[in-house]
Amino acid sequence: MPVQIAPHLSTRGWAGGEFFRWVDIGNGTPCVDIADGRYCGFSAFGSSEDGDQYTAMTNQNTVYDYANLYFGGTFFYTRTYERYGYMARHGLGPMVPLVYTSSQYLYVSENGRITPEDESDFVIFPPHPFPDGSPILARFVFFGVCSVPPQAACKNYIGVQTNFGV
Repeated sequence: MPVQIAPHLSTRGWAGGEFFRWVDIGNGTPCVDIADGRYCGFSAFGSSEDGDQYTAMTNQNTVYDYANLYFGGTFFYTRTYERYGYMARHGLGPMVPLVYTSSQYLYVSENGRITPEDESDFVIFPPHPFPDGSPILARFVFFGVCSVPPQAACKNYIGVQTNFGV
């Protein structure tokens, strides 16, 4: 589904596999920004992918301020995922890489990336709001399942089977 992007994404861009959330920019058009744990879908393609540099797609998304939003019920590979956990990213723990395994539930992090951590679980993580300051009132729903963990054999891509209800 083509959707308008938040104005700052025209200059920032986004990576393939990054997750979006709905935002209201006041013009009545469906608009997305990078997810913060809340999400509505993901981008299968980034705003400036290497393979698009010599095609009609070159810079098309950011020039026309849109992205293609994908929903659940699919399988994809991406290199856009969290490498370190919530605690490490916030300086509250050691910089130990996250471990991904087959059949592991996956969530969306505060950075709009796939993670095996449910960052809304206050039993594990200290209570914290969303990056925009609004409170987290309910536990996150897992987005999908890891089918192929990142590894050298697949150039560190992660294989993800998404939920049908997303």
